[in-house]
Amino acid sequence: MYYDIGVHVIDLTIVKAKDAYYAFHKTGEVENKFGNRMMVSPTLNPTNPEFTFGINGYGEDMLPNQTKPTEGPEIIKLIEEEKWYVYGDPFDSALEAWETTDFKIFSKMKVSTPLDSKHCSFIPITKTELDLLLKSYPPKK
Repeated sequence: MYYDIGVHVIDLTIVKAKDAYYAFHKTGEVENKFGNRMMVSPTLNPTNPEFTFGINGYGEDMLPNQTKPTEGPEIIKLIEEEKWYVYGDPFDSALEAWETTDFKIFSKMKVSTPLDSKHCSFIPITKTELDLLLKSYPPKK
């Protein structure tokens, strides 16, 4: 266990941007209607007095128009840009995503994912790498 804030938290994803760590998670039991929430801390060391992930445990609901309940947050940084995408996995609908440059304002994006996609993981690749993958593994038609 990384840290104990006294509430049930699943699907924790932490990213660093500038001088802060942003933790996205789904708080609570399956039957509650929370969506993904965000907490911020200047350190990842839970013994450091500045560690703040545990202040209220529930974080802030930062993602506008989020379908709830939602879990499985995934955050990716665009290559060579100060732009991040946050993906959420609603229980009963397709993946959703938001864009941010500052972790204060999040704009919902239209996304397309494979049918029945659920919790996701991403790796950053360049256009050249993508072209090589598509050449080696062409999409099924």
